[in-house]
Amino acid sequence: MNTINLIIKEISHRKITFFIALSSTILSVAIIIGSITALDIFNINTEKVIATKETETKQRMEKLEDDYRKIMKKMGFNLVILPKNQDISKFYLENYSRTYFPENYCNLLAESSIMTIRHILPILQEPVFWQEMKMSVILSGTKGEVPILNRSLKQPILRKVENNEIILGYTLHEGKNIQEGSSITLLNEQFTVLKCNEQRGTKDDITAWINLKKAQKLLNKPEKINAILALQCHCHGLDIQQIKNDITHILPDVQVIEKGTKIIARAEARHRAAEEAHLSILAEKSYRQNISLEKRNHIMLIIPLIIFISFLLLSLLFFKNAWSRKIEFGIFSAMGINLTKVYSLFLLKAIIIGISGAIIGYLVGILIPIIKYSELNYFDYFDIKYFFLTIIVTSFISLLTAWIPTLIITQQDPAQILQKRE
Repeated sequence: MNTINLIIKEISHRKITFFIALSSTILSVAIIIGSITALDIFNINTEKVIATKETETKQRMEKLEDDYRKIMKKMGFNLVILPKNQDISKFYLENYSRTYFPENYCNLLAESSIMTIRHILPILQEPVFWQEMKMSVILSGTKGEVPILNRSLKQPILRKVENNEIILGYTLHEGKNIQEGSSITLLNEQFTVLKCNEQRGTKDDITAWINLKKAQKLLNKPEKINAILALQCHCHGLDIQQIKNDITHILPDVQVIEKGTKIIARAEARHRAAEEAHLSILAEKSYRQNISLEKRNHIMLIIPLIIFISFLLLSLLFFKNAWSRKIEFGIFSAMGINLTKVYSLFLLKAIIIGISGAIIGYLVGILIPIIKYSELNYFDYFDIKYFFLTIIVTSFISLLTAWIPTLIITQQDPAQILQKRE
C-alpha cells in the first residue's frame, strides 16, 4: 500500500482528531491574517480620509482665496507708499501728501523681485477748486497700474485714464446734468467724462481722476508723484512688517502705511480658517495614527498568544494520537518492522494539516475584513509572498508539534510498552 493511501486511511480513521487539528490551524491563521488585513484596510482608509479632507480643505481655501481676492479688489488698495519725510498725522488730516518723490520710484518697485505686493498704482493727488462748479475737489492723476516684472497680469483695480478723459466721483456728477460722454472744463482744460462712479461713501465721491501727465502739468509737478498705492498679496500672509521691509529695502526713502480694517479683518478670518482646517487635518491624522498604533500593539500581543495556543493544542492532539497508539508502535518494533514509514506518516499528516490550514486560513482571513467594505478588491490584499510565507511557517509549526510527541513515543523500549499492556 502506497503512502498516499496510508495517509487517507489514517485521516479517515482519525477523522475527529484531524478535523480539530485542521480547524484550530485554520482559525489561528484566519485570526492573524484577518487582524493584519483589517489594520492594512484601516491604514489605507486613513490615507483616503486624510486625502479627502485635504482635497475638501484645498477646494474650500481656493474658494476663500477667490472670495478674498474679489473682496480686496472691490475694496481697493490697502497699502499707501509715501515719502519718508511726510508727516503721517497731516496726511490723515488732509488726505493727501504734501511731499513728493520721483515717478520712476514706481518702476523701480515694479521691476524688482518683490512678491508681497501686487497692483502698483502711482498717483499725484491734491485738492483743487473747481471754478466751473464752484466746489473743491480732489484731483488725482494716474497713468494706470504698472505691471510687476515676472508676474502674471491681473485685471486692474482702477481703470486707466487717457490724456483728455476724466472719471468723476459720485458727488461731482450727481444732480449736475453730467453723464458719461459729457464734455466738462476743469482748471481751464477740456475733458470728456469717461465714467461716473456710484456712491462709495469715501473721499472717492469728491475725487476726479485724470491722466498722470495731465495732472503733473496742471499741478506743476513734472515727473513727480506723492503716493504709490498697492495691494497686499494675500498668498504671502498677513505680516505687514515684512511687506514694509520689502518695500523700504527697494525704496529706502519711503514709508508704508496700511489702510482698510475690513480687508485686514477678512484676511485674518481667512488665515484663521486656513489654520483651523490645517489643524483639523493634523488632529484627524494624529487620532487615526494613534488608533492604528493601538491596533498594531494589540496584534503584536495577539499573534504570539495565538501561535502558542495553537502550538499547545496541536501538540496535545498529536501526543494523544501517538500515545493511544503506543502499543501498536511497540508491536511493530518488537516484530522488527522499521518505524520510519510510520514515523513519516505522522509527519506527512501534520504537514497536510499545516498546508491546508494555512491556505484556507489565509483566504478566509483576508475575506472577513473585506466583507465590511464592498468597494474593496479582494486581490488587492492578496500578497503572494505572505501567502507562501504563511504556508511555510504554519507547516513548520504543525510539523514541530507532531515530531516531538511522535519522537517521544517511538523512542520508548517496545518490551516495556508490551509489558505494561499485560
